[in-house]
Amino acid sequence: MPDQPEPVRLTKAQLETARSWALAWQRQRRVPGMALVVTDRSRTLLAEVSGIADRGGMRPARNDQRWQIGSISKAFTSIAVLQLQTQGRLSVQDAVLDHLPWASHLHPDLTLHHLMSHTGGLPNGSEWTPDSLLESAVQGTVGTPQPPGHRYHYSNPGYELLGDVVETV
Repeated sequence: MPDQPEPVRLTKAQLETARSWALAWQRQRRVPGMALVVTDRSRTLLAEVSGIADRGGMRPARNDQRWQIGSISKAFTSIAVLQLQTQGRLSVQDAVLDHLPWASHLHPDLTLHHLMSHTGGLPNGSEWTPDSLLESAVQGTVGTPQPPGHRYHYSNPGYELLGDVVETV
């Protein structure tokens, strides 16, 4: 196993800068509540909540409540893809159809890299079902797909396809 780099050591001043930036971001964007967590490989360096948990009840945000993960899951999916690449089980340059041959309606040149970089040319997804395989099955059949690699377009369904690849591999 390769040597791991030393963890970055953050000073109290750096952590306070991160905290101040996050609070300013929250105010500027009028985000009602948020959680800020900074970690290194072995421990939590900063954990703080700010604002309210729900607008209706005006309950304050708490450390022990659940938060929606949102698009952070895209980073986890990309990490899983890159780990599989490191293991030699796939390449980000692979065509999606190499791993999901049943998705034959997708552009044959669509690669995992296109999906990871939001350049897959996929139209907005329907996002009408919690079943990612069903969502992936209709991808490319709704809206007007574009050729892969020609423009950036943020794509939740593209990451659903990547998740299906990870699950398959």
